[in-house]
Amino acid sequence: MRRCSARSRAGATKASDIDVLLTPAADVALSLFDHGALQTILEEAFPGLAIDIVLAPVKKPALRQSIERDAAHVF
Repeated sequence: MRRCSARSRAGATKASDIDVLLTPAADVALSLFDHGALQTILEEAFPGLAIDIVLAPVKKPALRQSIERDAAHVF
């Protein structure tokens, strides 16, 4: 899991959201319910902050480059 937003660099403000890049294991297929559960867990862990979850691999080149530039490994 990587954090990939303004909160990963010095440009974060109180209004900045948290963007999370999730790379599931190759043998794991995340359902919509899994995605929703993760969203809920993160929103409860960071109350008042918007959470956006992106699943890897990111296919759009511009978005992928932005994520790679800003990503900070969380675990």
